[in-house]
Amino acid sequence: MDNEKNDMINLKKEEKKKKKLRCACCNSKLGLIYFTCKCGNKYCQKHLNPHSHNCSFNNKESCQKQIEKNNPQMKSSTFIKV
Repeated sequence: MDNEKNDMINLKKEEKKKKKLRCACCNSKLGLIYFTCKCGNKYCQKHLNPHSHNCSFNNKESCQKQIEKNNPQMKSSTFIKV
């Protein structure tokens, strides 16, 4: 009985503990201010810029796809000459 109660108490304590957010590059704890990159990772202020954390997000491809999606190519219609 006592072992079961201890197990339940330990499980509740583990559920209450929240894991601290950590920088994906330097693994330092993140406080209230952290930055989420377009690649989906969270970074500290030192690794905020994409070049400082070797970002894998390709901005050119995403912009091209978005432009193609928003601006479909218009097909020219032929005019009938009278």
